[in-house]
Amino acid sequence: MHFITKQNKIIVAWGIWAYVLFSQVLVISACDSDDLRGLTGFMKGLESPIDGWWHVDSSSSSDCCNWIGITCDSSTGRIVKLQLPKQRLVGHFSDSIFYLDQLTTLNLCLTQLRLLDLSWNELAGTIPAYLGEFKFLFYLDLSNNSLSGEIPKNITRLQSMISRDVSLQEPSPDFPFFMNSNVTGRGSVLQYNQIMRFPPTLDFGTNLLKGPIWPEFENMKKLHVLRLDHNHIQGTIPSSLSGMRSIETLDLSYNKLTGTIPPSLGKLNFLSHFSVAHNNLKGVIPTEGQFSTFSHSSFDGNPGLCGIGYVTCKETQDKTPSSEDDNDDDDFYILLILVLTGFGTGFLLSVISLLVVPRIRGTNKVDRFE
Repeated sequence: MHFITKQNKIIVAWGIWAYVLFSQVLVISACDSDDLRGLTGFMKGLESPIDGWWHVDSSSSSDCCNWIGITCDSSTGRIVKLQLPKQRLVGHFSDSIFYLDQLTTLNLCLTQLRLLDLSWNELAGTIPAYLGEFKFLFYLDLSNNSLSGEIPKNITRLQSMISRDVSLQEPSPDFPFFMNSNVTGRGSVLQYNQIMRFPPTLDFGTNLLKGPIWPEFENMKKLHVLRLDHNHIQGTIPSSLSGMRSIETLDLSYNKLTGTIPPSLGKLNFLSHFSVAHNNLKGVIPTEGQFSTFSHSSFDGNPGLCGIGYVTCKETQDKTPSSEDDNDDDDFYILLILVLTGFGTGFLLSVISLLVVPRIRGTNKVDRFE
């Protein structure tokens, strides 16, 4: 009886061990639901499937850890590496890739990347400087996230925004692209049937960015839209921004900018939307170029700004009167000195006539009697 009990224990132990092992194998072999969702969305953004990923489907239970370019953690079964270099991927970069929240390595070799829209997510950290190395990238939207730190100066070296030497002969996808017409996400929706129809754009609005506006932005002569609004950007507005001669939208509102609005910005002939509202700017608003067409809301929240029918420039008005007042003050002081000098002279003469002269006369009389 004792032998049977021991045998049963051994059988039960082996059964439990086999069950645990089998369960682990099942867990590892089944694709995690978040990972599968991320891969599915990523695939939907591509024009053609990736070899070895033929069975990507939201209802599939295939082992995505065995797909080409994917490496999973052996203990959790979660995807930690996605490497697809030299695959010549064509399409748009879907933000569903962020469902791969255990991903530590992403290598897509995106040498042909033209458009990257990761707006309205919960991205944190800094903007990668390597984004400036994508020579075909002409549309970059990272707005409405929680990105911090300075704007990498490398961003100002994006070649397609400097020379716009991007081939228009690339095949267009057979599905339309949609984009909101403003940064709030509540404006009218614009449809583009070709990627190359998108306006060259840098949109970093509504983040936690700080630091300066680099003077090197002047190199981006093909840039149409620059939005840096709703951040913590500091310093002055570089006068060199006048070099962005194709710019149509320049939004620097809701930051911590100081100094004046450079008059050189009046040279931006295509500028149709401009805002520096709610900063710490001062001085006279330029009147050159398009500035006379901008509404007062473009300058609100800057108590030191004045001009072009916005706020009367008191400093300008007071300049001439203050000069006249200074002249009047000078005349007053001169007159006061003359009066005091005259009074002092008269007083001194009076003292001499009353005290000194009689004594001299008295002395003369004494001398005569002697």
